[in-house]
Amino acid sequence: MLDVEKVREFYFNPPPDGESRFPSAEECYARYERSRVENCLYLGRDPELEGLGEHGSLIGGEGKPPTVLYDDPLRVVALPLPPLAWLDYAAAREPWPPDGGVTGARGFLGFLSAKHLAGLRERPGGAETEWLFRSRSLTWRESHWLRHIFLRLHASSFEKLVLGPGLSVNEVVRAAHNSGDLPGEARIPVRSFRDPDAGPPARGARGAVAEA
Repeated sequence: MLDVEKVREFYFNPPPDGESRFPSAEECYARYERSRVENCLYLGRDPELEGLGEHGSLIGGEGKPPTVLYDDPLRVVALPLPPLAWLDYAAAREPWPPDGGVTGARGFLGFLSAKHLAGLRERPGGAETEWLFRSRSLTWRESHWLRHIFLRLHASSFEKLVLGPGLSVNEVVRAAHNSGDLPGEARIPVRSFRDPDAGPPARGARGAVAEA
């Protein structure tokens, strides 16, 4: 559940960016609302008349006009991809065994390709999609395919992407790096895959995903 008080705190006092931490859902909402105010001012409009930022109920609280969100902040706010070093530990590198074995895994990935790449010529099948997720180096065209898949993922789909085809969390996040994108709402669950024995993540060092 969204902590509205934290959203307000982050709106007025945004924490610094950095690889040692990862933005929470509350920070995403605060960033989204700040960007709406900035865009409103840039266009020469009045945030108060439009009920944005502190002039709306989300940030301003009781007595302010209801805040209307036209987009999902977790999907539209630009977030950094989790560094692979955060997921460089045994549990994150271990692939999950797919329910239906290799056949079931490739069937799931083939369905994913058909659903998210419909209309594209020569789209990859299940075995080729599996290779895309596990490859360390992709061509522009292959990265484009992955990008299309990731851009249409929801947070629930991210979990299925790990469990369904028998991929490791490390492989999924590396594929996201190769594609150049991972939706904000799918980036946040990555925080739950942390190494309980690791210390605070450091730049370029082995570590875990830090709590926001």
